Amino acid sequence: LADLKTAINANTTGIDAELTQYLQDASGLFERIAGVAAGSMRRQVDRVEFPSSPRGEWSRGLHLTARPIESVSEVVQLYSTGTDDEFASAVVNNIGVLDENEHYMIDSRDMGRLLRLDGQWTIGPRYLRVTYTAGWADPDDALGGTSIEPPDHVQRAVLVQAVQLFNTRKTAGLTSVNSGKGGEADVEPAGIHPLLREAAEGYRRMLL
Repeated sequence: LADLKTAINANTTGIDAELTQYLQDASGLFERIAGVAAGSMRRQVDRVEFPSSPRGEWSRGLHLTARPIESVSEVVQLYSTGTDDEFASAVVNNIGVLDENEHYMIDSRDMGRLLRLDGQWTIGPRYLRVTYTAGWADPDDALGGTSIEPPDHVQRAVLVQAVQLFNTRKTAGLTSVNSGKGGEADVEPAGIHPLLREAAEGYRRMLL
């Protein structure tokens, strides 16, 4: 927000809410072009996920929804569909609770994958429960530790897009975007900044 206010030469707090919305809109555009779910690249602490896999029941790599993975606090592997009570019981009795760097590791080459070290994941409906923290941290939050800030080129791309949204707030219309899935097309604000598109498409290629 401070960078955006500097860029547009604003020195009042009266428009902070409006400017914050432009930053959120620019971040949302980045996510859409990158082809990820809304909010999935923003920091989430102790997210609980029951991963599934379109690639089959067994796999060495386990893709999680939120990314990049900052840390993993718990992984529980069952070999059949588990209820919440069954997962809780497994933790209490230390059955199927996996240890990082012994049973799995965070794949440093992939933003959202856990690699199994001692075999393969057994993946099915609610076979696995992963509790983890992931997503880029807000650069304004002094989190430290293992938190991961967006790369500088992504921060700059979102900033220039927010500036553009502010500068064209009275004249920008909406443009249709082919979703590629048939049916009605999505709409997004006209005038996506080239820096934002380049940065987001770079991540789309990475995530394929």
